[in-house]
Amino acid sequence: MDLVYSNTALFVLLDGLSSTSMPALMTRMLEALDIRDGHDVLEIGAGTGYNAALLSHRLGDQHVFAVDIEPTLIRLVRERLAKIGYHPTLVTADGADGLPEHAPYDRVITTCSVSAVPWS
Repeated sequence: MDLVYSNTALFVLLDGLSSTSMPALMTRMLEALDIRDGHDVLEIGAGTGYNAALLSHRLGDQHVFAVDIEPTLIRLVRERLAKIGYHPTLVTADGADGLPEHAPYDRVITTCSVSAVPWS
């Protein structure tokens, strides 16, 4: 149990090298979003579903949209969140494309890595 409550990043999938961020970092990122009642939030990189669960609790799951390129993670997140009564929109997709069919979003949070950041 000590590992569960530690401020340590954990590997989610070894094959895909997917991992969680440190809980303190995730908390700071969510605070920086400055979400308000009624906001729609897109999370790119669903991971374990931790952020989606917190966002669903705060905003209601109808306002939470998450994508992950790894179908196994999306399936697991859907199962885990359903067990605690949350059903946000979870889609297997490349986060680079976002989820335009549910846009616009009031906030976007990205919790995945990229190989290169394109020039704008």
